[in-house]
Amino acid sequence: MSMDYKKPNRLPFFGKGFTHGAYLIFIVSASLTGCFHFGSNTPTADVISGRDPSQIVRLDSVPDNFNNLFASAATFSFYQSNDFAPVWLKNKRTTSLADSMIHIIRSVRTYGLLPQDYHIEELDDLIRNQSQYKDDFYIPKVDLLLTDAFFRIANHLKFGRLYPDSLKRYTTSRLGDSLQITLLKNALLKNEIKRALESQEPKYDKYQQLQHFLRGILRSTDSTERAILLSGHHVDTSVISANVITLEINLERWRWESQLRGRHIAVNIPSFLLDVVEEDSVVFKSKVIVGTHKHKTPVLDGLIRSFTIYPYWNVTRNIAVREILPQVKRDSLYLQKHQYEVLDIAGNILADSAINWNLYGENNFPFTIRQREGIHNALGLIKFTFNNPYAVYLHDTNARLLFNRSKRSLSHGCVRVENALELGRYLVKGGDIVTPDDLDQYLELRKQLTVRIENPIPVHLRYFTCDLEDGQVNFYDDIYNQDEPLKKALYQHDEIFPEVAAMQ
Repeated sequence: MSMDYKKPNRLPFFGKGFTHGAYLIFIVSASLTGCFHFGSNTPTADVISGRDPSQIVRLDSVPDNFNNLFASAATFSFYQSNDFAPVWLKNKRTTSLADSMIHIIRSVRTYGLLPQDYHIEELDDLIRNQSQYKDDFYIPKVDLLLTDAFFRIANHLKFGRLYPDSLKRYTTSRLGDSLQITLLKNALLKNEIKRALESQEPKYDKYQQLQHFLRGILRSTDSTERAILLSGHHVDTSVISANVITLEINLERWRWESQLRGRHIAVNIPSFLLDVVEEDSVVFKSKVIVGTHKHKTPVLDGLIRSFTIYPYWNVTRNIAVREILPQVKRDSLYLQKHQYEVLDIAGNILADSAINWNLYGENNFPFTIRQREGIHNALGLIKFTFNNPYAVYLHDTNARLLFNRSKRSLSHGCVRVENALELGRYLVKGGDIVTPDDLDQYLELRKQLTVRIENPIPVHLRYFTCDLEDGQVNFYDDIYNQDEPLKKALYQHDEIFPEVAAMQ
């Protein structure tokens, strides 16, 4: 249905003696020949033409109506620009726009969200029991809840429901007030509520495809289970329900994403896979080995500017004192067998056989240990470095049989790349200084060399427990148990996820 959204003029000052009833009579008598102008500051004479006079209820008649909303400031500003007149109801009835909004809330799980977060229970009660409420309560309440639901869904589709670092829920809007207001005004004027909300979603292909897969699951379930899932409730012991939850968790992760664009390297930790992406197409792929549960590979962003062939492995202090030192105390030839060198604080190489290792432990270890370059080196033949606070990097490995395992969380946190040399050749492809052929010649020399990449490439380590591979959605083991905190934060309703409620 069409709605005329021309904004009425500002009301004159009437003084303390002007009662609410007199105010309504004045509005009725002054507006019988006008229409409702959304966005205008000019007086109109027919604000309520064709309407039941009891519909004329200003939404600021009860100031508390604007409290405790997700987007309180934006909601107030929106209605202030409309002289606090309702936009979703007409003649005490919900309009077609309101019905569309309510339908979106009911089916919001097809976006990976939950209807309980958008006032659906309160709206259902109000609409079902309308006759029990006075108009000056019912009309403002329903209208404000629908507007706040619109703003909240827009925010959640754009930014997610949780702060990525703390996993606490957003309690206020992150979209700027003017952006939200413009979005809603345009949606109402064009009768495009759904399109306006969907315009806020991430534009990543994988996000869109995961969401498409989620909708396919919801469509394919039997009617009873589908009704339960769409209502936002949990279906105990259901594989389908578990998959829905995993998809929703990972859609949340995609809404946090802002870096996976353009040419880049992406490592998905749970899938043990590395992709090189150009213009949304995967041009290079490799198996990887990631950190164990004790030594987790972190989620991070970096920029690879160079790589080293025949690198040293500079052993971290923790590994040196906790893993290598005990071996040396048991076997005096351990360092020689594994091609390790011992350096003092100044970087001078020491004779390890002259050191009494029994004198040293975790609290007094003044040495640095490094492994000589070569095929025996734990880093293999090539190492890709990038600045990050975790001292993590991508590298080759001399333990290549480990790539035959399906579960490859085996490292101390760095990412071992099965096709590391091929990755190096890709990174110098098209270069003027070093070409892939040059790189092969350098490798034959078997000497350490750092190669600068003429076109540095971003690298992103991510944690998605479901992902698309070759057009198929794969579900992966939650190797670091990072889905569990998200479940706890996202599914706070007892009836949705009972086992989460028990964790509260």
